[in-house]
Amino acid sequence: MKTASSVRPMGSSVFVIRYFNFKSGQLAGSLLAAALTILSIFPIVGLAAESAPAADLKSVSSQGLADLVLEKGHANLCVLTNAPYVRLDDAPAVRCLDTITDITGCTQGRGNLLFYHASVTGGPRIVLFRKDTGRAILMTARGGSGDRLTSPCSPVEAKSGTAAFQAVTLDIGPQKIVEPEAYKSIMKQVGEPAEAFSIAGILSAWALGAPYDFMKCCEFHNHYCPGVTIGYFIARIVLDKYPLSKGQKYVWIGSPAKCGDDAIQVLLDLTPSKRTCYIKELTPAQKKAITVEEPLNNVMGMLVVWDNARNQGRAAVFKYDWGKACQVSGLKYADFNPDGGAANPLFWTSRLKSNLAMIRYFDRPSEFVSVAREVEVSPEMYVRLISAGTNPYEAIGLVKP
Repeated sequence: MKTASSVRPMGSSVFVIRYFNFKSGQLAGSLLAAALTILSIFPIVGLAAESAPAADLKSVSSQGLADLVLEKGHANLCVLTNAPYVRLDDAPAVRCLDTITDITGCTQGRGNLLFYHASVTGGPRIVLFRKDTGRAILMTARGGSGDRLTSPCSPVEAKSGTAAFQAVTLDIGPQKIVEPEAYKSIMKQVGEPAEAFSIAGILSAWALGAPYDFMKCCEFHNHYCPGVTIGYFIARIVLDKYPLSKGQKYVWIGSPAKCGDDAIQVLLDLTPSKRTCYIKELTPAQKKAITVEEPLNNVMGMLVVWDNARNQGRAAVFKYDWGKACQVSGLKYADFNPDGGAANPLFWTSRLKSNLAMIRYFDRPSEFVSVAREVEVSPEMYVRLISAGTNPYEAIGLVKP
């Protein structure tokens, strides 16, 4: 008995028909004829036809790369996008990544394909960034049914349910993003202040060589701010000073709630649903009553190293020296809360300026983070620490009478 194969290409798919050639050969011929007839009546659709959004993205990103005067795979090139989290034409926008990688050569493995968290109700934004010049091409999907953004970079007309990518050129070099007037222009181009902050902050961190695990913290938090740096510093000290032994676990109690809590979750794999991360807000009076709280040297939270086998643990209370952080950044603490709040460009540029200064200290976290107190934790105290309605600092005796 012999076997043979008939290969027929259709688009990007290949269909293989196998048949058996028995002595008479009649059965084989009949089966082959029947198969070909079925295929002619009910053609199988391949993947050769490129979708309209993909074709548009390919065209716009190719032009963007040319505008940046960069070749595919260049060391100065980085891509930042929210595509893994949002939707495009009522389907996951993550499929955009294949097109972007094909055009730019940027990949996660090379550390130059970066993401930032976004609501699933938003539309995709993709940024091509050249670090030596600070120039960037922001591509935003407009007109698709998955697009919920309300401040377009530029007017667009598109058929309902069909996304079209619009491009705008940004100057987000380190000198520009810390100047209030220049940053005001960046916010206007991007359309949303918070979105501009995500783009400028994360790409500046990459350009200055921030480590990849830090970039993952920024991705989860959606942006790079001084608070993420605090959490990163705390986590590095935890891993160095409090390594786990068999049967032990980390439990983080973020109190008061801070941006750094997100970085600690990412680096130590602590989450509320696994009951290893608890966030508790404090009133101004409660914060003031903490015995180790000082002006510009604030309590950030506490880590509990809990030993299940021994049914006991140890808590370490962490503080952050805002005074020194402001000093090395050339800022006053009041700059972080200017008149007008987030509507004032200084609100954003002060944070970006602090970011740029603090990257130099990523290998020296203890210059800014300290352990204010260590306390033995009993089973009863542990229950109080993690339970709702309790002040964790009162539970370990760090509240003024």
